[in-house]
Amino acid sequence: MKKQLFIVIIAIVTASGSLTAQQITETKAPNALTKETLLSLQAKIGLTHEQAAKAYFIFEDFYKADQKATEEMKASGTLTGEETQRSWENLSAGRDERLAVIFTEDQMKNWKRDLALSGRPSVSK
Repeated sequence: MKKQLFIVIIAIVTASGSLTAQQITETKAPNALTKETLLSLQAKIGLTHEQAAKAYFIFEDFYKADQKATEEMKASGTLTGEETQRSWENLSAGRDERLAVIFTEDQMKNWKRDLALSGRPSVSK
């Protein structure tokens, strides 16, 4: 009986560890990241529903491009910290230019402050 209980406990621990590892490496879809980001921005910088609707496509394009660039770097074997940072900065600059048209000056200032404090604006990938 003790042996069976021990085996069941080991099986549960192993299974839960495997599931946790899978969840950590899973990448969220661009539309899910976009929705999470917009909800966060509505709370943090007072984004209106109209602004969120306009910004949706900007963020979705950004997250799609980021994932595509990362996949391409992985496939080519050039996935380094420097290359990833350079790609991120290029994509971010384009995104921010497009957002500046939608956000007010205060919202843009708060957005940039939030970025400086947290690094990447994405919710955990």
